[in-house]
Amino acid sequence: MINISNKHVVGLRFFVSLVALLCTVMSFAQERVEKSYTLYYRVNKSDIDTTYMDNARILQTIRDDMHAILGEEGIKLDSMYIYALSSPEGPVALNNRLAEERAESARNFLSGQFPQISSDKILVGSRTNDWSGLLKNLRDDASIVHKDALIKILEDPGIQDKTVALRAQRLAYTEVRDRILNYMRTATVTFVMTIEPPKEEPKEEPKEEPEEEPQMEVPEVIEEP
Repeated sequence: MINISNKHVVGLRFFVSLVALLCTVMSFAQERVEKSYTLYYRVNKSDIDTTYMDNARILQTIRDDMHAILGEEGIKLDSMYIYALSSPEGPVALNNRLAEERAESARNFLSGQFPQISSDKILVGSRTNDWSGLLKNLRDDASIVHKDALIKILEDPGIQDKTVALRAQRLAYTEVRDRILNYMRTATVTFVMTIEPPKEEPKEEPKEEPEEEPQMEVPEVIEEP
């Protein structure tokens, strides 16, 4: 798993908090449960490609889980929120647009899969991963062999077009693309549910047994001969 930048963490936490505030207020007897899944996108693409990475299995898992959950008595879907990301290579404006389109793509796809989920329960958010996120991942991952040249580029404020400079390091860039960048273009789908406590069966009051009346003893009559 890769690390994400602090800005991403703050943004995602804020988004989750906002969703929580919009959810139905629940009593203490209820339980709030979240279930999340991550979909992956190709470079410069915003459509969900079922042949890319692990998307086919993830989508099937979402279908199986949601059909089971939505049909379960006592479970209510409060909301579904989608938070999409783009990787830092390329123009910022393009990356921001890609992140937004990925969020909408996931929303439209899942709305088609689950038409019973009303549109007002589906919330979306998006942002672009910045270079600091990639730099942190490179520093933290000791298994990446050819990372020193890339770290030097990312740390150099004089290099304006970091994308071109990084791609010029072909061997190093290929490794980082496959190990990190491919995992920075995502949409995380989270379902927020309320689980109602099981209804208690009314307890029957114990029936009082009627008191038995005391039996009067009848004296035995002995007849004289």
